[in-house]
Amino acid sequence: MLETPTIATPAPSDATHRAARWRIGRMREWSRPRLASTLVAVLLLALPNLLVQMHRAYFDGLSDNSWAMQRVAACESLGRPADVLYLGSSRTAFGAAPATGDAILREQFGVHTLGCNAGIFGSTIEDDYYALKRLISDGYVPKLVVETLWEWNLNINAPVRADADSGNLVEAERLATLGDTAALRDHFGAGPRGLAGTAQFAAKRLIPLYGDAIGVYRTVCGSSRIGPCADGIPLGVSAGEQQLYENADRQGWVSGGSGSLAGLSPAAQKRVGDRVTQLELPDYHQFVIGGKEPAYLANLIALAQAHHARVVLVAPPLHPIFRTNAFDAPDVLPHISAYWATFARQHGARYVDLYASADFTDGDFRDPSHLNAAGAERLTSWLALHVLGPMLAA
Repeated sequence: MLETPTIATPAPSDATHRAARWRIGRMREWSRPRLASTLVAVLLLALPNLLVQMHRAYFDGLSDNSWAMQRVAACESLGRPADVLYLGSSRTAFGAAPATGDAILREQFGVHTLGCNAGIFGSTIEDDYYALKRLISDGYVPKLVVETLWEWNLNINAPVRADADSGNLVEAERLATLGDTAALRDHFGAGPRGLAGTAQFAAKRLIPLYGDAIGVYRTVCGSSRIGPCADGIPLGVSAGEQQLYENADRQGWVSGGSGSLAGLSPAAQKRVGDRVTQLELPDYHQFVIGGKEPAYLANLIALAQAHHARVVLVAPPLHPIFRTNAFDAPDVLPHISAYWATFARQHGARYVDLYASADFTDGDFRDPSHLNAAGAERLTSWLALHVLGPMLAA
């Protein structure tokens, strides 16, 4: 058998060793500054993110152009959790005067409370749920939650349904946390577009500098309008709404002012009624109860109860002009009220129907569906005397 000749591999020469050592040395020399610059870049990115994350609630508020998170932040700034938390839409913002309620509870029941109004103009029940969830997750657990109801949340025949309104999704996204990503997925839809929306929301919650870029911008720029600060931040609400929010009292009440429907001539009443028909009736036309908002109301009640807080659902006073002109028939609003009552009973909440209460007169309304300052104080006093006081003193 022939042997396979063995070919000796030449030993590396000194020149080869020197060339290899030179290449390794050059790699080390190159890698040191490259590694250092990479570390510096990582630190420059990580440190601001860490700083923003350490003060995330603050920057969430600064980044919020819809004022939903700012309303929550205002309640958290009171120094301790609110005992009575008022949630809802503009009917809450205008209609709940927490300081008045606190005074009645103290004087009549000997209960010392701190109330806060976190009502958001145009809020859906979903937004209210996320507002409560954010407060509780931040450690601000109320004893009582007062949810002022809005019929639009129920009507699946509204031109824009509450559970499909894009403006309210903006508020929900600002209030929601990373753990709510799956719950928000329905808003983003299916397919690549839905996946992109879900990923973007998750990125906003995971990367502080991305999610709170507006807050960082405001912190850096302040009132400056020079250079990159020249463009400013566009408003997420109207200038009028922003002014109302900014003029809210310490406990969140947005006063409806002293204007009233008292003393209107028959012609003026007709004009007001025609305006209600034009602006409001479309939202209540062919009223059919459904959609996802009732599920969020059930979630809100369950969340509160899980933290030993009780829930009061309030159907607020509505002026006869609204009750007459905003619905197709006179039996629609009673049907809605019966639904609220059954819902509250099924979920262990208290329901208060003040839709047609005789305790409120023309002089208590700033417009047919919102109370003025006097009406808000009357409503809050009534609730404190007849509902909140007995519940808290029990």
